[in-house]
Amino acid sequence: MSRPAPLPEGRLRLLAVRRWQGRMRGLLGRVAPSPRTGILLMPCAAVHTFGMRYAIDVAFIGRGGQVVALRRALGPWRVALCLRAVAVVEMRAGAMDAEHGGVRRIEAAVKDATRRNVEWNLQGARQLRRQTDGDQ
Repeated sequence: MSRPAPLPEGRLRLLAVRRWQGRMRGLLGRVAPSPRTGILLMPCAAVHTFGMRYAIDVAFIGRGGQVVALRRALGPWRVALCLRAVAVVEMRAGAMDAEHGGVRRIEAAVKDATRRNVEWNLQGARQLRRQTDGDQ
């Protein structure tokens, strides 16, 4: 099995989480992610850090995929909310700083994560269609 190609320097990879159980958990109980990884919670407008052991950076994402609010270094046992948000990106504290690409990096990663999800859904639909076409 081959290893995945390393990410280009500065590129951020987000794991899209859509099920309510995954959104409720977020980064809780996980080790702090690297500065080049995070999670995208969709749909989501608020996060909590109850039970967390480390601070996280939170970016609230609007309908157009743009960052509408940031909460840097949100400590454990806190809540953050943004009513204009439709999604949230959680990353380790300090990963949203300008030296790591800042807001542009997050917006590009959100666009990439949502595009990958759409492509995966289209691929699944094509496979399903092939299976049903083969049955006839």
